[in-house]
Amino acid sequence: MRRADPRWQPDNFEKNVEATRQLTELAESKGATVSQLALAWLLAQGEHIVPIPGTRSPKRIEENVGAADLTLTSADLDRIAQIRPPADSVPATPPRTSRSGTDHHSRNYRP
Repeated sequence: MRRADPRWQPDNFEKNVEATRQLTELAESKGATVSQLALAWLLAQGEHIVPIPGTRSPKRIEENVGAADLTLTSADLDRIAQIRPPADSVPATPPRTSRSGTDHHSRNYRP
């Protein structure tokens, strides 16, 4: 997935670092971790979205559960959208094909 997503191309590394810094700053201003902010953002997308974070430690489970108590205002959601625009606003990359020429990502490709 990352190979085809323009956000993960080498020339976007600095933008990703800056976005991470800004998201961390927003999370800290709300007394949360950036992971909690990400989970709270997912929860704010609608009842049809159910995040299933993985973890290996009880401490991280507690951190993840804390995201449910994090309230994001419309201003917070707008700020997150400014920091990381929706994927639909990022130029699409043509799908990768296999040696046989089959498009393995056609379901997700939006020209």
